[in-house]
Amino acid sequence: MAGSINALDAYRKRASFEVARLKQLIEPKEIIEHRESIWETLARDPLFFDPGEVLSDEYQKLMIKRNKRLVEYNFATDTPAERYAYSTALFAHDVSNLSPHSMFVDVLKRANKPHFASLIETAQNYRVLGCFALTEIAHGSNSKALRTTATYDPTTQGFIIHSPDIEAAKCWVGNLGKVASFAILFAQLCTPDGAHHGVHQFLVPLRDTHTLKTLPGVIAGDMGVKLGMNGVSNGFVMFNNYWIPYQNLLPGGGEVTSEGNFVSPHKDIARQHVAMLAPLSAGRVTITSFQIGYLRAAISIAIRYSACRRQFGPSPQEELPILEYQLQQWRLFPHLAAAFVWTHFCPTLFSDYTHALEASDPVKQASLIKEVHALSCGAKAVAGFIARDGIQESREACGGHGYLAANQFGTLRGSVDSLLTAEGDNNLILFQAAAYILGHFAEKQAGGGRPITSPLGSLDILDHCEDVLKGSFIGVEGSVLTHRDAVGMFEWLQCYLCTESFMKLQTELSSGKDGFIAREDSQVYHCHTLAQVYIEVGKIDWTYNIVEVLAMLCDAL
Repeated sequence: MAGSINALDAYRKRASFEVARLKQLIEPKEIIEHRESIWETLARDPLFFDPGEVLSDEYQKLMIKRNKRLVEYNFATDTPAERYAYSTALFAHDVSNLSPHSMFVDVLKRANKPHFASLIETAQNYRVLGCFALTEIAHGSNSKALRTTATYDPTTQGFIIHSPDIEAAKCWVGNLGKVASFAILFAQLCTPDGAHHGVHQFLVPLRDTHTLKTLPGVIAGDMGVKLGMNGVSNGFVMFNNYWIPYQNLLPGGGEVTSEGNFVSPHKDIARQHVAMLAPLSAGRVTITSFQIGYLRAAISIAIRYSACRRQFGPSPQEELPILEYQLQQWRLFPHLAAAFVWTHFCPTLFSDYTHALEASDPVKQASLIKEVHALSCGAKAVAGFIARDGIQESREACGGHGYLAANQFGTLRGSVDSLLTAEGDNNLILFQAAAYILGHFAEKQAGGGRPITSPLGSLDILDHCEDVLKGSFIGVEGSVLTHRDAVGMFEWLQCYLCTESFMKLQTELSSGKDGFIAREDSQVYHCHTLAQVYIEVGKIDWTYNIVEVLAMLCDAL
């Protein structure tokens, strides 16, 4: 142990930069200080000590006790920085600390309905738990095709919730397995004339709040042990002509008159559906930062191990730390660089999402929400791929010792694995980002002189595609790429892929394919890659102020 400490200390003394300055360039000071304050508090509380190997049931009970304790601590979450620090601190401590209950409470608050006030207070104090029920056995990513129905009944002034078959069973719902008493349920709103009016959100009681027994008309249960996150009880639920009052219809979609006529402020079901799913951007934004948190942990473990582990050397008497070997650096340092850049990018994305929700101008807010949706889809996917690969490389870089459970790689890998498909399969949500990009590009190509622009500027470069593509870059041997060089190359690639993807789509349409098939046949090497480059451009362009320190770091290594 002493040798390991001395080895790490020797490397730290060689640093050519100030650790405190580096930390504050990567993340705002208020985020760092608030997160570390939370960690210090939890470190003194035995309830938050590592429980070791425990059964899922005991683990889930522990998480409920922990969340109640967090309510008692009442950590500050008033500003975007405090909320970001709070969520990342808890997720870094234990992936199960942040249960879907918080999303349940947030949705109820945004509904702004006075008759929800008592439930909100009860839920905030963890006297009842809620969940967020969207995914069904047969439909997840294609949420427009959900099969659970909510049919308005004029005689009782309420909705009849029904699951027509097993494919309509809600599944993978966090907290639903054993403890959730209420759900924010996504279901097709139907009127007495048999018409379907798209997916809406409903507040649905599930269990008796005292006994936790399911209510008549509700069938619910636990999904079983998972690959990770077993502190959360994921469950399933079906409904058999289950009645709820009309007041439990949440705002954001349409409404139904007492006679059973549907009224909506949206022009069509497609726009209404986008409005209903807007809250999911919050999940993708926070998941992005959680994934990068796992990468930071894994790469830190691997590099510290590499500084202590000695193998081979120039002579039998001298073995070198494996961190000194070029191949070990080549394997780990790109993931270290990614962790730095993404750590800086994530609070910016979180802040942009917060501003989008708080925008006072409805037109600007709608535009902001669309852009943040595209950015969160792309960021969540790309960050997930990077974290997955970085954690695996870190585990392998530690050799056989990396396989020991105590070194946490299994936990990190299992945790990030769950996030690769949570809130949308990564490969599928990349298409949503690409659709946002190509939609604006198509408007430009259609004429009219309307420039391509977006509130956060992530699309602005596409307004100059022709000029960008005329440019060229010639590297000089021995020279070092600047930040501007890197941004310029990615911008060129984004413009190239956007143009190529648009042309590919037009070719598919011209061949007689319908729009759906044409879009699907334009993914590989085109739209799928375009969406990833779109995020890389934004991430690199928005991290300029840490480039100097990163360059110093690379020089020192």
